Parts: sequence; structure tokens; C-alpha cells
Amino acid sequence: MNLADEHSESDLEQALIQNIRQFLLEMGADFTFVGNQYRLFVNDKEYRIDLLLYHRKLQSLIAIDLKIGEFEPEHKGKMEFYLSVLNDTVKLPHENPAIGIIICKSKDRTIVEYSLQTATMPIGVATYKTTTELPDKHQTLCLLLKLSVKNSFTFFMKIQIDNSLPKYHTYKDSGVEWLGVIPGHWEIIKFKYLFSEINERSNNGDGDLLSVSQYTGVTLKKDKIDEGDMLTNAETLEGYKKVAFNDLVSNIMLAWNGSLGFSPHDGITSPAYCIYRLKSNHVHKYFHHLLRTDLYKSEFKRNSSGVIESRLRLYTDDFFQIYSLLPPLPEQTLSSDDEIDLIAGFKERSQKIRREEGLYDEEAELDRMFPK
Repeated sequence: MNLADEHSESDLEQALIQNIRQFLLEMGADFTFVGNQYRLFVNDKEYRIDLLLYHRKLQSLIAIDLKIGEFEPEHKGKMEFYLSVLNDTVKLPHENPAIGIIICKSKDRTIVEYSLQTATMPIGVATYKTTTELPDKHQTLCLLLKLSVKNSFTFFMKIQIDNSLPKYHTYKDSGVEWLGVIPGHWEIIKFKYLFSEINERSNNGDGDLLSVSQYTGVTLKKDKIDEGDMLTNAETLEGYKKVAFNDLVSNIMLAWNGSLGFSPHDGITSPAYCIYRLKSNHVHKYFHHLLRTDLYKSEFKRNSSGVIESRLRLYTDDFFQIYSLLPPLPEQTLSSDDEIDLIAGFKERSQKIRREEGLYDEEAELDRMFPK
């Protein structure tokens, strides 16, 4: 779909209409198209909504207002007007209140937050951009939506409107509140079924001493000390834990800040650390990055024991009860660092929901949006 850098709101609307089937597929299977330039009449005056959709599961009309410039506070007032009229004249008795989405070329986050602070209706603000960095090399509309819907939920969507299929065809509820929605063919499994704890001790203290950091993962400690400094203050390294290549080393006091990782070396490490080994032929690099994402660091912190942050400890029994995202082996191999960050960021502890494609509509969010 071609769309010039300089385009009007009408151009943007027509581009979406011409690709409406793909647009709805990208928005999610529950969306249906109602109309464009949808007419509303109030006291013999005519008003038009750029796009009107309907979400079957939410049972709500979705009004979309397209803006080719920066978000302005008055856009929120106009959307509230549309929603009020829809709720009064179009919404059926069994349906939920309409939702508004304002799609702009750009936005200032602070202005958006102030504008929505007093909103009494569910309104989201999103941005879009045109890009040529797609495989077919054609100018293609790409909507990167971060929608903060007042009094309901926050979600992220990535919408690419071209002739390609979505990256994942289906999604499902993981059944784990903090993970949210995951690709339909992925699994979730507790870490206790993926890892074994290793507690092999050095009898003589031989071996390279390893350290673990939130920044560098597992490294040789000798590579991190200055000349003349002592490798360790310990009188002996006897009884230190043995670490094999590709073992997971976790500083149980700092797992919550990402101080864990897979070792690229054989060696020994502090007996206060926990050592784990994958049971099956999974990709170590995938888990190395997954466990260091903000999503998992937050969950480690939530499952750690201790009174103050500096004394939190993630013990093995607690680590083993946490669920892992488990894509098929080929996808573990292909996942880049950025992709893992995106995939693992479906839902942040701040209750913001990230999703690469589609709409997250967990029952709890619906209940909060439309209390019975």
C-alpha cells in the first residue's frame, strides 16, 4: 500500500479502507468494520467519525479519529462528543460503552497524560508512521500504537498494513496473570521442569573463579580486577560450587536486578550462588536473555524472600515455581535480543500490557472496564 510522506487525513483513511481486510486481521479477530465517515446527527447538524469498528468480545463500538499532525488537547473533547452521541443514539442496550482511539502522526506524552487525566470515557491515543523498511520495499503504512485507555487498560499494538500475514496467526490467554497473552503455539512451563539444581563442590578450590553481574552476566573474575587487587578475600576456595559451561549461575540476593546468566566458562563460584542446568536441548541464549528481561526481573523480585530490597533472596524452590515462556525450538534459535525483550514484555508489573500484534482483552480487564 503506497502512502506518501506528505499525505492528508483523507489519504490515510482511504489507505486503511483499501486494506481493510488486512487492517482488521492485524487489529484482532474480534474486530468488525462498521463504516467510514460514519454519520452522526445532533439537532440537524451532521458530524462524521473517520472509522467506526465493533469489537465482538468487548461488545463495544470503537470510534477512530485520524489526525495527520501532533495530538492536541482539543482532540480529546471531540472524541468524548463522538462517544457520547454513539452511546446515546447508536449503542444497543446490551452493549458496553463505546471506546475512542485517536491516531496521530505524533504526540507529546505529557500533553496526552494531562488531557486524559479528567477523561470520563475510555479514550486511547496512538501514533502512526510511514516506513519503507519492509521486505517488499514499498512505501507501507505502519501503525505503532501505544494506547492508554482511561478507566480501563493500557495496551500496545504493532500494526503493519501490507500484503504479508501477521507474524503470529493466533494468540491465547496464558492463564498466568503476569504473563497475559502469548502466541497460540507457545507453551508455558514451570522452571522446575526445565532446570535441575547443581550442587557440586570443589574439593581443592582449583578452577577459574567466576562472578556474575547484571551488566555482563557470568565472567572470569580475574578479568574484572585491577592489578594488585586480591581475587577474593576468602581464605580458601574449597567448597566453592563447580560451574560447567552453559550452566545458569544466579546470585540469589540480586536475581531481581538481573544478576544471573549462563556461563561461557567452566569454573567455580561462591557457595552462596545457585547453579542450574537445562534438562533438555533448549537454546541457552534464549533463556539467558529471557531471564534478564524486566518482566522476569519483576517476577523474581515478587517471589524473593526478605524484608528490605538489599536482603531479598530468590531461593530455588521459589524460582522453580515461576513459569517460563517456551516457544518451539526453532523460534528459540532465531529470537534476537530485541525480539525476546518484546515477546517477554507482554505485561509489565505496572499493569501496562505489551503485545506485538492484536488486542489484549483479559476478563479481569473487562470486569474493571465495565463493572457489573
